[in-house]
Parts: sequence; C-alpha cells; structure tokens
Amino acid sequence: MKNINLFRKGKQQYLFLFVDLIANTEISANFPGSIYAGKYIGSFHWAVNRAKSFIQANYIFPKAQFRRVIQNITLAGDQVNSFSQIDTSKSTDIQDLIASSVAFVYMIQLYFLASPFNLERMKKGLPIKKIAAGLHIGPANDVPSEDFNDLASLHINLTKRIEESARDGTQSNIFATINIVDVFNAWQTRIKNESKTKYRPPLSYAYFGDPTKHDIKGMRGQKIETYELELIQTDNDLEKLLDELLTNSDIENVENFKAEYAASIMATNFLVCNGYPFRYSNGRRAISHYKYKNASEYINDWFTELDKNENLTFVDSIFMALNYSIISGAFMRHPEVEEKSDTYAEIGKNKFESFRKKFFKKNSGNQSIAT
Repeated sequence: MKNINLFRKGKQQYLFLFVDLIANTEISANFPGSIYAGKYIGSFHWAVNRAKSFIQANYIFPKAQFRRVIQNITLAGDQVNSFSQIDTSKSTDIQDLIASSVAFVYMIQLYFLASPFNLERMKKGLPIKKIAAGLHIGPANDVPSEDFNDLASLHINLTKRIEESARDGTQSNIFATINIVDVFNAWQTRIKNESKTKYRPPLSYAYFGDPTKHDIKGMRGQKIETYELELIQTDNDLEKLLDELLTNSDIENVENFKAEYAASIMATNFLVCNGYPFRYSNGRRAISHYKYKNASEYINDWFTELDKNENLTFVDSIFMALNYSIISGAFMRHPEVEEKSDTYAEIGKNKFESFRKKFFKKNSGNQSIAT
C-alpha cells in the first residue's frame, strides 16, 4: 500500500483507530452476563478511560508533550475507536497526533493488563487477556444524515481488518500501516534529539517491526502490509530507565527523575487515593464485583502475585516484560504504599533481573532488535 503524503493538499485525511478485546466471545460464553459486563468489560472500560485521562494530561513528560492529541474517542462494549481529522499541515503537530494515538493504545494495554480482571486471572494461574489495535491514515467522506455526523470510507473498514489481524501478533498486538509508521518514526527522532534519557517516555524506545502482508476480506487478490509495535532489546538507555523504575524507591526525590514522576502519576491516575480505587468522579462504581477498599490493598495483591510466580508464566514476550516492569515501577510509587515501597522495590528488582535474563540481549554495538 502506497504511503500518503499528509503534507500535500487534496482529500481530507483522517487517523483511524480500532481497539478490541482478544477472545471476547470466549469470555462471554463462560461467564454469567452480570459478571462478564461488570468484571471483564468493566475492566476494559476503566482502562480506556484512564488511558484517555493520562494522554490528555500535558504535563507528564515536559520534554515530550503532545501539541495535538487524539480526538473523537468512542467506547462501546468491547471496542473503542477514533476517527481524528488531520487538520494541519504542520509536521510536528501531525507527529504529535499520531504519537498520541499510539500512546493512547499503549496506555490502554498497560492499564488493562493491570486491571482487576487480569489480576484475578494471575491469582488463579490463568493466562492474562489482552487487547488488539489497528491504526491507519486515509481519506473519508461525510455521510448525509439529519440525526448525527458520521464518516464512511474503505479505509475505516481497512483499519478494522488491521485490528483483527493484530490479534495474531507476537509482541504488542498493536498493528499499523506505513503511513502511521513513517510519522511515528519522525516523532521518535525528534523526541530523542530534544530529550535527555530521563525525560523520554518508554514508548520512545519502541519501534514498528518488519512488515507482514495480510489478505483483505472482501478484496480478492489484494494484500496490505502491517507493522507490529515492538521493543529494541539492546538500547542501554531503556535498561537504565527500567532499572531506575524498579530498583529506586526514593519517593521523596521522585521529581528529580522525570520517568519516576510520570510513573507516580500513572499509578495515582489508575488507582485513586483515599478511598475505593475504582470509582468514577460521580461516585458510581466503575468496575462492579471487585471489593478493594483502597489502592494499597490492590497494589499489595499485585506484588504478591508477581513475587510468587517464579516461572513468569504470564509474561510471554519482551513487550509484556516491559509492561509488567512499567506497571510495577508505577505502583511502588503510589502515595498509599510508601511504607512498603522498599519491599516492592526488592520484588521489582528480582523480577527485572529475571526479565533481563529471559528477554534482553546484550548490546553488541549494532541495531539488534526484538524477535
């Protein structure tokens, strides 16, 4: 599929995004309706809303703020989508819009991994459940309607097919087309040049891997190339960042290391302080059936499960190892667990060493990447 020149006048371009739960039918068939909605779908909705809140907060990474942020997010059932108009020709604004969309999907992934539904599965020794995402850029047209505004396009359908293909991914299950990849790469280069290591978000250490061709349902003989978001294994800066997150429990000086600062915000954004941790601002419970009284109780369960699972059976890729490291580094900085932060740091350190042995390759001076 040919790349689209976003800086050339012509048809109106949109960023299309679909995120869906993997194995949703399996879960719905094996749980009563109230449990399925209240636990599984509830956990997904919580993750999406918390991810949206995190991405829209423009103070977390001072050197990597998004000047343009993904818009028009629609959440229904087991799916979230966004059709964001690319209404600027300024390259840095387009880069930020695309990067914010990738960051949004990645934060959903992190928060859903850390959700009550998946923590419960960890306790039972069951595989955790994941999300899949497809991202693409293309033109679209307005649908004439008296009732609401809507868009129609082959490219919307195409993005949904990309998301469906992403369910078979081996790393992040986040797939994109070359249009997304090119702009995301430009954003990465800019952030790396402008920011010191301690100011860079973890996503700046990821990249979209080699293309894979897929058949397009309904379009005989045509294939599309997709790229899966992966992680560079040999970047020493990344290992330093993960090591800092998982071994340093100095809460008082958290502002001195901006990645730690971002991690503390991530934790408090996910688990509110001083009360029921999964509640919306209107007082309504966001995730029913879970009876956690406070954030400290939830975080303690997280580290207990992480500590006792010696074989890391729920960590099946380097990207998953990164996710568990970031979540753990965030949770140990939550203000409600300051008294136990050293204990959690020790667990984090031990797990990081296990991740390092299992997944990270030694830097040989070349661009060796995750496989």
